[in-house]
Amino acid sequence: MTPFLKDIARYLYATCGEELTDCCLVFPNQRAGLFFKKYLSELVVKPVWSPQILTISDLMSELSDLSVADDLFMLFELYDIYCAEKRSKESFDNFYFWGEILLSDFDDIDKYLVNAADLFRNIAALRSIEEEFDYLSEEQVKIIQRFWQSFDPNGPGEHKKEFLNTWEILYKIYSRLKDSLISKKLGYEGMVYRRVTDLIDQDNLPSLSFDRIFFIGFNALNECEIKLFKHYKKQGKAFFFWDFDDHYYQNKDHEAGRFIRKNLREFGMEEINISYNKLLIDKDIQIISIPSNVGQARILPDVLSDFNDTSPDTAIILADENLLLPVVHSLPESLHEFNITMGYPVQETQLYSLIGHIIRLQENARENEDGSWKFYSQDVMAILNHPSVNHGYESDFRKIVEFIKNKNLVFVNETLLNEHPVLRSFFTRVKDQGDILQYLLNILEEIARRSADQDNPMQALENEIIFQLFIRIKRLDEILQGRKVEFQITTLYRLIRKILMNTHIPFSGEPLKGLQIMGVLETRVLDFRNLVLLSMNEGIFPKSPVRHSFIPHNLRWGFNLPTIEHHDSIYSYYFYRLIQRAEKIVLVFNSKSEGLNSGEQSRFLHQLTLSKLFPVKEKIIAYNIQANPERPITVIKDKMIMDLLGQFIKKEPSCKYLSPRALNMYLDCSLRFYFNFIADLEEPEELKEETDPLLFGLLLHSAVNSLYEPFGTEVISTDLLKGLLLYNERIKLSVKHAFKEVYQLPGDPDKVKIEGSNAIIRDILEKYLREIIGRDMHYTPFSIVDMEKKIMIGLPVINETGSFEATIGGKIDRIDFVANEIRILDYKTGRVERKVESVSDLFNRNNKNRHGEVFQVMLYAKLIHSSRRELTASIVPGLYPMMEINQDNFDYHILIGPPNKKETLGDFRIINDEFTGKLTETVGEIFNPAVSFYPTEITDRCQYCPYRKICHR
Repeated sequence: MTPFLKDIARYLYATCGEELTDCCLVFPNQRAGLFFKKYLSELVVKPVWSPQILTISDLMSELSDLSVADDLFMLFELYDIYCAEKRSKESFDNFYFWGEILLSDFDDIDKYLVNAADLFRNIAALRSIEEEFDYLSEEQVKIIQRFWQSFDPNGPGEHKKEFLNTWEILYKIYSRLKDSLISKKLGYEGMVYRRVTDLIDQDNLPSLSFDRIFFIGFNALNECEIKLFKHYKKQGKAFFFWDFDDHYYQNKDHEAGRFIRKNLREFGMEEINISYNKLLIDKDIQIISIPSNVGQARILPDVLSDFNDTSPDTAIILADENLLLPVVHSLPESLHEFNITMGYPVQETQLYSLIGHIIRLQENARENEDGSWKFYSQDVMAILNHPSVNHGYESDFRKIVEFIKNKNLVFVNETLLNEHPVLRSFFTRVKDQGDILQYLLNILEEIARRSADQDNPMQALENEIIFQLFIRIKRLDEILQGRKVEFQITTLYRLIRKILMNTHIPFSGEPLKGLQIMGVLETRVLDFRNLVLLSMNEGIFPKSPVRHSFIPHNLRWGFNLPTIEHHDSIYSYYFYRLIQRAEKIVLVFNSKSEGLNSGEQSRFLHQLTLSKLFPVKEKIIAYNIQANPERPITVIKDKMIMDLLGQFIKKEPSCKYLSPRALNMYLDCSLRFYFNFIADLEEPEELKEETDPLLFGLLLHSAVNSLYEPFGTEVISTDLLKGLLLYNERIKLSVKHAFKEVYQLPGDPDKVKIEGSNAIIRDILEKYLREIIGRDMHYTPFSIVDMEKKIMIGLPVINETGSFEATIGGKIDRIDFVANEIRILDYKTGRVERKVESVSDLFNRNNKNRHGEVFQVMLYAKLIHSSRRELTASIVPGLYPMMEINQDNFDYHILIGPPNKKETLGDFRIINDEFTGKLTETVGEIFNPAVSFYPTEITDRCQYCPYRKICHR
């Protein structure tokens, strides 16, 4: 395989020799010129001056008296003109998208030398199209007429009216923008190109100090380029070399040769000894289908090993630039040299995500009453956990995150965060529009300073990302300082996001060494012996031709502007030109239909497979997914586990105890009990912005305790309870005390500030306290014996290991004394069922509707009975469910018995022996080494289990 540029280098060196120094070579892109120099250097036998090598954009800029302005400057310039012409103060945020479309349209208009006045002409003035547009072909005129007939100004349709209103001012905007930029000696690229053609018409084009100009490897030309080429050809200075293959050039229906055929008719080409019949010979083409985007990158080691060549003759072409990092990480470790010749989008980087977190931090900030600021905890934790921020301070920042979670802080005061010197530049409230950009620049400088000392192989890339972000934000700051554009802060934030989204990180490297990794546009005029093309999906290669434009398709066609057909022909040429000299070609596409990806292979792959001219081999890579039979996880009680269980045997006051929650969990799923209480795999603790049922229950228990605690063992009468209802401040203070205790808030309870969703929870708690007081009035007089009382007992157990006492314990919500009854009450925030068929039913783990809340309060009654055997009063377990407590027929008692024969449990002692027997049996099983821990057979219980991923349920 001899590359096209190598043949050109041989020809020019043979025909021009040392005179090549006085020539100018013009290529479509810089990389082509770089490879040409490489091939030329291999031919020269003594030192010579290199010829001038330019891209077409460089040549146009050298000939024009205008400089290309940066896109941000032009957008703001266009915005001022747009607002003036439309006579409205549209926000820049809304304009940004339309502004980019306008600049793109204006660029096309100038590059294709369209008469903008005719294009944007008012419809009412288009009555004599044939006479006035005599420079267009008959077909073009008919297309324009058909379009405007559908936009009759007298016809109905609001969208037509809006289109025409905007259409009428476009020429004024176009003209004023050009005048403004020219006055500053600036222009967009199309203006620079058109200025060159104007100078040609004026016979005032600057003369170049070159005897000959060689135009090499071009395909689709705009009208400005065509005019320039003709100008130099007329002068006898221009010489043309086109890169093509006879297969698509001679086939008039093949879209890849559309522009080459036109160029050869217009300019001809130099006679050179090059074969143009390479596409159909010496090819090994393989098409690989794989149902994964990243999977395309993962197969690269195998593909490259088949090539057995990682020199610059081998290239990986990425139709989807987002695959760059997966590709780099998938390269074989043995590959030491590779070159990346494409930019990586900033929006795919960690630093872009950090900028997003910082912007959200400012958007969600709130002001305290004392003028200080507080920040939304989710934004704070996202920043503290970000690797670009916490590097070197992981331990410090982890403590802050744990503090936020433990306190369940929805908002975090800036004073807490600014105690750490590194965080001061991050957690500062920016209120003024003019300070926002400087705030971001300061943060980037802080990250850059801290990363300077890091020994990280990826640090060069991160530094480049920081640099690109810095210069984009700095440029925006410079432009805004010179303009009187008023922004809302949220608008400026959106603008920053949009600007950064369009930024790419350029990679630097040695382009003439090692494996080449590049995008599609970088491949123009280059040839490779071995090729891997990834993301060969329709809509990616070729890219979706849908483009936003103010100029409808019919008018684009009529005025010879680029259209969808133009786009498709260009990509067809890119593809076939790229593979025409390659010998080994691997084309990979993602067959998975997901999101915007249809899973459809590119049309070019269909063309290859359907044609009998190409030796195509197809390979399908699929995941071998099959449902293996579920193997339940069981944990055998070995010596280590039995030693851990020994912590629940009564030996000393500090030993662990089996709580109602633990025993309920064991009965529901013994494996979950093992994970939680034996293996200590704690369920993940997360910050809860919205109070979940468990947290709400803690708040309610704390509030009731605070309400009744001041009365001690005093007899509580109806009048006292009425007084509590009248004295609402006592109820409010009890709720505030609950928030202080549960969230561990600093300061006095009466100064606790409850806001956001917690304010709703506060109102509900106050309502529940009043309902509890109202219900308690039915049982006066009574006295509180204990609130939140923790009791532990030793339960005698005899099993295969011998006899011992297991520690059983729990914290009882409320113990009170009413009419010679000791009531054991448990508050429940949801609905509960107080009816059970039997005591044994409470221990039946296969009962889907086993009532754990009844088991809990029964166990509390057992604790009281065993710890206070001197009691002569009845021990009555009961439930106070908040969803039912205010009903007229409410009854807190437990009902036991078969359907239609249930009886009120008036004294736990009646069932104590039966309950104790079943409890002893269950606890004995826990300590039995012959009984393993195993998952429940009732899989409905697994739905919200935090360990379900371990069990694969």
